Amino acid sequence: MLVDRLRKWHRRISRDGLKFKQLDIESRHELRKRAKRLRYGLQFAESLLPAARLKAYRKRLAVVQDILGDMNDLAVAKDRFESLRETQPGAWFACGWIASRLTVLTDEAASALAQLAKSDRFWK
Repeated sequence: MLVDRLRKWHRRISRDGLKFKQLDIESRHELRKRAKRLRYGLQFAESLLPAARLKAYRKRLAVVQDILGDMNDLAVAKDRFESLRETQPGAWFACGWIASRLTVLTDEAASALAQLAKSDRFWK
């Protein structure tokens, strides 16, 4: 049952991750939350799972989470700086930098999610 649940969460993350560049902001945020759920599930069950395989998988999952977390932080900052553009000229620069950084992170996230999708499954 536990492994079935973890496998299901992995499969859903992988499915959405493989089309990451086409997802809207809200769908990306939901993907981030599902990755967190999977990480917490792995932490809860780690004593029951094969340590060697789990370690490599968790490392790839951590990379995904770090990138998605950075993207979420930037999306929040983008909204804030966009609201300041009319009164704070420097906010235009911040918006441009954030947009550029989000483009780079989108590519990194898509790659990290593809790596996670094809990683060695700890549940074998």
